[in-house]
Amino acid sequence: MWWNGQNIDKPLPGKNGELWHFRVWHGEEDGDNLLRLFFWNDSRSETGLVELRGDQRLHITQIKSRFTKIATDDEYREQFLRPLKFPLERYW
Repeated sequence: MWWNGQNIDKPLPGKNGELWHFRVWHGEEDGDNLLRLFFWNDSRSETGLVELRGDQRLHITQIKSRFTKIATDDEYREQFLRPLKFPLERYW
C-alpha cells in the first residue's frame, strides 16, 4: 500500500540545490513486513530504492531523517542506487 500524507512525499533539496523526490510503500511480502523507500532526482538520472524487512521498519520521523540523508549525502545515497520504472505505482 502506498503511504500518502504526513508530507512524506515532499521533495527535499540536496547539497547542490537539486530536488529529490520520495515515495513510500509498505505491506507484506513472503510473510514479512516490508517497507520500500523510493527516491529520484528531478531529471531521474539517479534513482534508487531502500528495502527494509521485518523488524527493520522505521517510524515516520526515522523515514524522514533517512530521506534527508539520501538527499544530502552522496556516499550514503550510492549504496541504494538502482534503476526504477515510472510510474512507480504500476511497476512496484
